[in-house]
Amino acid sequence: MPQYPDPDHVLKLIVDGREFAGWLDIRVGRGIERAAGDFRIGATNRWPGSDAVFLIPEGAPCEISIGKDKVLTGYVDAVEQARDAGSAGITVSGRSRTADLIDCSPDYDTVELAGLDIAQVARRVAAPFKVEVVAQDTGPAFAVAAAHHGESAWKLVERLARQRQLLVMDDEEGRLVLARLASVRAHDKLVHPADGLKQIATKRDMSGRFSVYKVKAQAGERWAEEGSDLGTVAESLAHVEGSVRDPGVTRYRPKTIQNEGAAKKAGAQARAEWEARRNIGKSLGVTAIRAGWRQSNGALWKPNQLVAVEIPAMNLEADLALAHVSYIKGPQGEVVELSLAPPEAFTPEPPESAVADGSGGGQGIRWGETIDITTPEAGT
Repeated sequence: MPQYPDPDHVLKLIVDGREFAGWLDIRVGRGIERAAGDFRIGATNRWPGSDAVFLIPEGAPCEISIGKDKVLTGYVDAVEQARDAGSAGITVSGRSRTADLIDCSPDYDTVELAGLDIAQVARRVAAPFKVEVVAQDTGPAFAVAAAHHGESAWKLVERLARQRQLLVMDDEEGRLVLARLASVRAHDKLVHPADGLKQIATKRDMSGRFSVYKVKAQAGERWAEEGSDLGTVAESLAHVEGSVRDPGVTRYRPKTIQNEGAAKKAGAQARAEWEARRNIGKSLGVTAIRAGWRQSNGALWKPNQLVAVEIPAMNLEADLALAHVSYIKGPQGEVVELSLAPPEAFTPEPPESAVADGSGGGQGIRWGETIDITTPEAGT
């Protein structure tokens, strides 16, 4: 087991200022593809040596902490109790404050979004829910930004954030965070074999990869005006196309994608490259179970970190994005479950402006600079 600088690493649930500890079954998770962290913890509902019954009301504001480190701020969703002749148990589950943004559709008729940047949009939408917004970056304001009928607050913010190439997630304070992908490196590596690493598994899946990606788009009148003669105008009104190959796919598996909006050739190329990179990233998944909840320097494992992974027996040595973290306590003791994948798997799509004006493409995929995730049998 790792040695913690702070020996107080007990998980506590705090409700209305009262601390509840001694949980026997624990799972608390947060991730970069989920707007709300969640928890499910259980124990007997009588403390050892005490006949006092404690009650935790559903819907109550709560906090989860590990030692002095807060890991989740939110609300109790559900409380389950069970009794028999010899025992009594309770299970409490809940989610981050940002869960209300997932569940609810605000009254968008009273919200004006055009002319705001992504942070301003998020703050305006989240304000009625009393959810704070933290933005690492914003990008330019949106000339046009509108909500879809019945769209949840989370879906609106996530959809617009993709256009600025930002992730949308929560933090330990229950705030909505607009973040760049894996901008912080974890202190520890995941190396196998190594002390403390109980289990590591990889999954390589080629079913989502294609030999060639083609993106077709209508150029539109906006681009036709830039033509120097009628022939150029006619050509621009027809279509533009970008394409890229995945050399790791050796059999014939073409994929054609119709771009949703107008584009120049370089913009269509950027979209094709993004599709290829994302599918390459998603073809590798790594799950690790490690003793303890903290890294060797005492810091908790947190999502959206870049982690060095070295597993020679599985032909893997790469920097992977930590997508999801679960703090678990059960029969195996206290462990952390880490889900990782290449950063390409989580890179937001090219920004709307890059697809439209071509500023984001035309470079080609530098396959030698990307992670090699082909199987040993396929070769590279």
